[in-house]
Amino acid sequence: QYDGGSPLNSFLVEWDPSPTFDSSILGDRSAFGSARTSASSEVCVSCVTNFDLATNTFSYTGDEVAANLLQPQRRIMVYFHDDAKAYLFSVLSATSSTIHVSNQHLRVSSLSNMLDLNNSIGSNLKLMGSTYIIDGLDTGGTYYVRVSSENGVMGTGKFVSTMPPKRRLTG
Repeated sequence: QYDGGSPLNSFLVEWDPSPTFDSSILGDRSAFGSARTSASSEVCVSCVTNFDLATNTFSYTGDEVAANLLQPQRRIMVYFHDDAKAYLFSVLSATSSTIHVSNQHLRVSSLSNMLDLNNSIGSNLKLMGSTYIIDGLDTGGTYYVRVSSENGVMGTGKFVSTMPPKRRLTG
């Protein structure tokens, strides 16, 4: 549960043929492979202009491409300049000009004339979540994969195994 602190920056993904994640070819008892991937992607820059708490609705200068990304239950992050915090919201519905979000968020007031981190008009809209494709694995091999989250203040969190925890690759 995000509490308004330092936002999530990235995910650390590790894969290994051993469940102990210590099969590195370097012999340093680290994972066979690892990569960082961004925890979010920009839907639009300086596009969020207003948030109405009474209706839990954002106004933004989006388009149909942005609206198609904002599927119900997807999580978005928006920066609010009045308290210098980014907040998470769950999308209920979206058009090219409005985003209706669940009332299950930590924001306690409306804000018009939103600004971004550089005090420019409009705040950025980030879509939370990520995908990562692991390349170069041997067909027929079994691999374990785990993921941890990272932010600028707390560093790297605890690893969580993916479901299923291991997978045999087929051609």
